[in-house]
Amino acid sequence: MAIKEKLGVSIIGKLEGVTETFVENGIRYLEFRIVKDDYDEINERVRIILAEKEKSGIISRTVHLPQKSSFDLSQPDENLRLAALENQKRVVRHIFPLRPEVLVLHPCAGEVKDEVSPERVEALIKSLKEFCAYCKTMGMKVAVENLTNGMVQTSADLLPIMEAVGDNVGVCFDVNHLLKEAHRDFIRKVGKYIITMHVSDNDGIQERHFLPGDGVINWRELFEELAKIGYDQTMIVESGRMMSEFPASVTELCEKWERIH
Repeated sequence: MAIKEKLGVSIIGKLEGVTETFVENGIRYLEFRIVKDDYDEINERVRIILAEKEKSGIISRTVHLPQKSSFDLSQPDENLRLAALENQKRVVRHIFPLRPEVLVLHPCAGEVKDEVSPERVEALIKSLKEFCAYCKTMGMKVAVENLTNGMVQTSADLLPIMEAVGDNVGVCFDVNHLLKEAHRDFIRKVGKYIITMHVSDNDGIQERHFLPGDGVINWRELFEELAKIGYDQTMIVESGRMMSEFPASVTELCEKWERIH
């Protein structure tokens, strides 16, 4: 099957021996997701990814930065915010050998729920200005991801942040996370800022990370809206099944991807 989009997968687990199967099925992009602040482990993963790139031709355009509280750039406490900023910068230095174009960033840690103070938004913007400037010197752009709760759930949440930060910042559009706004409205309002995407399906009530086509998202409308803005960058599949049921899930993903068009 020939996949026209820049389709990729988010990987936390095993890498050796799996990337060739992805490439053989037309899935060329890999998003390295960092979940722990274990820098020896990060270095080892970087080494493995570089070896897999050489062997299979996989492309590591995006890296997902840690989302633990110690990496939360929206913390109002100035000391915690500065510590988180330094932690994120340290990660960027460790993954530099991959030369990713885009760093995906959760605007807040998972512990942050629906009540968001102006102080937290202000702290995020302040952090992003410095972090985006730093990443620019490393040749990387920062993509802020929309979430299902907390600070950034809709285009109305994202636009003021994009405008305030201004330089070297964009959006990671997670279609599975968008529950409080129609996908077409989000794309029409934020489209010029979208530089990468996470693609999986939901049930319309909460995020599910189903394979595309297994939920209620109107994919054909989504693709039509993306075509209108000329989107031609990565679409990274975030689904636990991609690794837990590997390699059978790869064939199923390709079949579903063709069907949802």
